[in-house]
Amino acid sequence: MKIILIIFLIITLLNFINKSESACSLPTTGANCTSTLLYVPLTVPNDTVPILNFNITSSLSKTNNFIGTIKIDSIKEFDQNKKLVNSIPFTNWLSISDNSKFKYSIKSGDLSLLIDINWSTNQINSTLNYTSIEFSFNITKYQFQSPTNTLTLVLVQSLSDNQIASGKTACGISQLTQNSVFHQEVKLGDTVLLGELNPNSAIDGNIENQFLSASQINASTTVTTSSIQTSQIISINIPNFQSFAQFSTNYFPIKAPAPITSTFATGTVCVSVAAANTGRTSQQVAAICVGVIGFSIIGIMALHFFYLNGRFYNKKD
Repeated sequence: MKIILIIFLIITLLNFINKSESACSLPTTGANCTSTLLYVPLTVPNDTVPILNFNITSSLSKTNNFIGTIKIDSIKEFDQNKKLVNSIPFTNWLSISDNSKFKYSIKSGDLSLLIDINWSTNQINSTLNYTSIEFSFNITKYQFQSPTNTLTLVLVQSLSDNQIASGKTACGISQLTQNSVFHQEVKLGDTVLLGELNPNSAIDGNIENQFLSASQINASTTVTTSSIQTSQIISINIPNFQSFAQFSTNYFPIKAPAPITSTFATGTVCVSVAAANTGRTSQQVAAICVGVIGFSIIGIMALHFFYLNGRFYNKKD
């Protein structure tokens, strides 16, 4: 089993190298090499709940940071007619003492799932680097109710901000696309949290022809007067196995060349925050107007008084 794991990790590394050998020069990325892979400081996962939160710098936020979130939600078993037959929600995980800094275990009844989170800083040169976050999953035990049934691992990824900066507009949308790999894209303003499912997997020791797929269960963007959150729920579809299933997914924080707008795509939702009023308030303006009018009336009365008095003294002369 260790040999299979080593082969699996080598294939994962080769896939990453192949993807890196694109037309773009790192840290640029995207179809036209106009986006930039970002560096995000190391974030320690929640020690009891299977969730990872981290900050991504953005000038659209009042705090200068969007919040990125990756959550491991549940495992679901489906029969060959796509009917749900079992669901195991993940409400907690157990940290494991290991050479790997972030290693966790989820155990519930017939399920045993090991998770490695590899937070990598990829150095380009002495001044440039970017962050990649890899989740490696190893299901070492699961009792299927039928040999024709399959599993789905449910993941949630999101970008959010509780306070958009004054005078700014932030738009959000979540999409699942498939090119050579499944891309799970969550976009908020000028920031993208990109997830890539590694299509190669190790199922019972067989690596060849074990292509994993992903499906979008739900995508939503919710807003208030000044906050926004865009998220999507993804299921990774896992074939029936007897001994183990190993697979991984990678996440990359990316800065787009410009914020998306309401016309970006169907389903894009936006929130705008009015610019801060640095001038006088409406009450102050009203008070000034009353003062000016009052002063003008007094001035007119004074002029009228002196005019009449002048005529009176002229008549006496």
